[in-house]
Amino acid sequence: PWWEQVNQITKVVVGEGITYIHDNGFSGAELLTEVELPSSLEYLGDYFSECPALTSVIFRNGTHDRWQVSARAFQNCTALKEFPFEGVWKIGMYAFQGSGVADVLLPDVKEIDTNAFQARDLRRVWIKSEAIDEVLPGAFSPRYDKSWESIIYVMNDNVADLLTTASGDRNFNPYKTIIANL
Repeated sequence: PWWEQVNQITKVVVGEGITYIHDNGFSGAELLTEVELPSSLEYLGDYFSECPALTSVIFRNGTHDRWQVSARAFQNCTALKEFPFEGVWKIGMYAFQGSGVADVLLPDVKEIDTNAFQARDLRRVWIKSEAIDEVLPGAFSPRYDKSWESIIYVMNDNVADLLTTASGDRNFNPYKTIIANL
């Protein structure tokens, strides 16, 4: 119903009780700057991809217990510098590709898909979850060139091993992995 006005929308508030948001709802909304999500959310499709002015994504009632960010959910949201990752258990392919996210704290993540954080601005990632069991190749791959480097802080050796195999290129490992008690 809003597609003809999508480039006039500056704020989206998703109502409480909504658990599933499918794909392409506000994709390409050039003036969208703020999104408020309900704490009932369980799945977010590529609803906000290609929103270059998006700067703020918040949960109205604090954080959510368990939800999934799908493939391309915030792809090319270049102004998006931070994101509320609390409760996120899975991050889909290209979810934050081309976004402006630089520092990522992942307290609950179990799965990170291919090229989920393929972003030039990504600098530091803190993986606090000890329950992580899958990091697919290129999950934190460089977007434009191989001079990119990020530091990934992890809880234990098992996570460090997952990251080494997830670099996606046997001849190039862009990660400086630091094992630390976070």
